[in-house]
Amino acid sequence: MTDLSGKVAIVTGGARGQGRSHSVALAKAGAAVAIFDVCKDVKSIGYPLSTLEDMTTTRGMIEEAGGTVLPIVLDVRDRNGVSRAVEETVETFGRLDILAINHGVMAISEFRHMDPDEWDAVVDINLKGVFNVFHAGLPHLLSQKSGRVVITSSMAGKGGYPQFSHYSASKWAVIGLAKTVALEVATTGTTVNVICPCCVNTPIIHNDKMYGLFRPDLDSPTIDDVAEEFTRYQPQGMPWIEPQAITDALMFLVSEGAKHITGETLSVAAGQNATGAA
Repeated sequence: MTDLSGKVAIVTGGARGQGRSHSVALAKAGAAVAIFDVCKDVKSIGYPLSTLEDMTTTRGMIEEAGGTVLPIVLDVRDRNGVSRAVEETVETFGRLDILAINHGVMAISEFRHMDPDEWDAVVDINLKGVFNVFHAGLPHLLSQKSGRVVITSSMAGKGGYPQFSHYSASKWAVIGLAKTVALEVATTGTTVNVICPCCVNTPIIHNDKMYGLFRPDLDSPTIDDVAEEFTRYQPQGMPWIEPQAITDALMFLVSEGAKHITGETLSVAAGQNATGAA
């Protein structure tokens, strides 16, 4: 198991889903963890986002595992708020070693019919929000000479996906950002990498709008109705993978064993990456 004793991590989108899985694993490995999440719904995003109850649950899971946690409610689009949260993390724990920039939202709309407000919400959260956290946290990582940045993109960041142009554009963009900064800081000991998941068993795919996209022939499709359709996208033959699969990749990328891996896009995609995407 990766030993992160004495390390400090920030996980965005940490209240539920992949972020919860990452936060608990980092804490179990010995890191103190600050979890950032919005804990409210966002206009133009057509499914429920995290709640204060989600944040409380994640905090309890970390503490039950013997970990140390600092939960902070914020909107990653708020640059000043993000900067304050990063500084609070450093003041509380004395350092910062790991940025797990995991947050993200999805919306569904054909480009020619898209409401520009929906574009703004997705791109501002998925790209501007990544910039805000990355830019505020990077100087602290560089001071440790062994920092780790892991950004969650998507297989939609490697190919076109109809109905998801805003999501896909934002996820392509963070790959370019990560690769560029990886080169800029390559001699510092800090690495910058990206994980590209396929469909993951979290609320970003389990919601009424997504189910309706996959089964437009039904008025109120259920998880059982859409599972077969989702399976068509994963060559390994399952509709979605569990958050732990992404966490396993993240834990490797933040380990000492990955110190010479930087600027990488690691697909955790049940074979979807073998179908022609970059």
